Amino acid sequence: MNRLGLLPVSIFFFCLSLPHCGTVLPGGSGCDADGKEYVSKDPQKCEMMKFKCDSSSRPFFDSCGCGCERIGDRPLNGYMTCDARQKGADQCIQIYQPVCGWKANPSRCFSPGCKQSYANKCFACVDSRVVGYTEGACPN
Repeated sequence: MNRLGLLPVSIFFFCLSLPHCGTVLPGGSGCDADGKEYVSKDPQKCEMMKFKCDSSSRPFFDSCGCGCERIGDRPLNGYMTCDARQKGADQCIQIYQPVCGWKANPSRCFSPGCKQSYANKCFACVDSRVVGYTEGACPN
């Protein structure tokens, strides 16, 4: 067992279990403003880690850590932002017309946690974390 314990191996297997690995882990060194999604913010651990990115992103390693960065903006047809009226709704009608609620712009969505399926656009938009939606359940 090395001084880092089992962390690199654990993260390696965790990342392999995801469709893509872009989970932001806590801890950092002032690099939060760069807009990147880090698998680790410890450059020394990054040297020992292996992780897999999805086909629309590539691995990066910098002085702040490592992770997956988008190769280019992926266009998403039908993306609608939630307006103030939708965000302030008091009640939502119980009609099932599934949407994918996005907690970030889809072109910047790297982790599974940035999207969630909702029964309809009203339920998506009243969630304070959601900024927009697309018709249909969330893609994998």
